[in-house]
Amino acid sequence: MTHFRKILFPIAFSHTAAALAPSVKEMAQRFDAAVVVLNAFNPVPEYVFGLAPETPCCSNDRPVLFSPALQEVRNRQERRLEEFARTHFSGILHTEKIVDGNPATVIEWVADCEDIDLVIMPTRGLERFCRLMIGSVTSKVLHQIACPVWTSLQRVERTSASPIGYRSILCATRMSREEDVVLEAASLFAQAYDARLCLLHIRSV
Repeated sequence: MTHFRKILFPIAFSHTAAALAPSVKEMAQRFDAAVVVLNAFNPVPEYVFGLAPETPCCSNDRPVLFSPALQEVRNRQERRLEEFARTHFSGILHTEKIVDGNPATVIEWVADCEDIDLVIMPTRGLERFCRLMIGSVTSKVLHQIACPVWTSLQRVERTSASPIGYRSILCATRMSREEDVVLEAASLFAQAYDARLCLLHIRSV
């Protein structure tokens, strides 16, 4: 049976990530899970290739040698990540990680190395044309990662006093045995929040 022991929360310091953080904390408390707050450092995509998906988890080698200016930017980003985690996840077990490279690849690698049970990340609400032109990290993660991914179009205007809960959950599935863990996760969420569960399967023709 699916159990959420460790939740991965990738952030890019956006308003949507800050708006989703209270829900992530509540979910971690509800399931008694630890949170890994992750930031992928990729300031110059054409230059910072970062790690490869097959990089061993035990590897401590930094694949990129930054210039002093970029290293200072990375150091500031790391301090910003620590501050974000302290602000939003005080009182619960959490860690912070900053990893160099493409965000989707970094998320997949950390999820595997940290034995993550659930990835939670917001969409940015881009219009269809923008998504077509620049892609979506969330979309890439959904296609690449092996564990369940919880995502939502987060409302930035939501206040901290707003009640946290879910009334309806959509689970997209290919209805294959490999996705049993996704169905179990969706069922667990529906029970935990007393929510309606809707299964979506799109047949390709």
